Amino acid sequence: MNALTPIVKKGLLLLIICSTLELHAQTTLQDKAVLNIYNWADYIDPQILEDFEKRYGINVNYDIYDSSEIVDTKLMIGHSGYDIVFHSASFSARLMPI
Repeated sequence: MNALTPIVKKGLLLLIICSTLELHAQTTLQDKAVLNIYNWADYIDPQILEDFEKRYGINVNYDIYDSSEIVDTKLMIGHSGYDIVFHSASFSARLMPI
């Protein structure tokens, strides 16, 4: 007795492919639901970030820095990966080109 007929094999293969595509789609959607913020230390209360995540279903990656030079270096290199960057107005003029 043949354990798996060709039709069953094709059905299983199709099921595996569909499951993999669905898992990939879910992962992609989860990846898009992230807000990357770069800000001065102690500017936003962590409770506000938690409330935001609960209300909108968006995860927040909240990175902090303690000097303008650090953020300048990261931003001038490019492709920082941040969606929102809070910076001092006195240093922002040199970042306008990027």
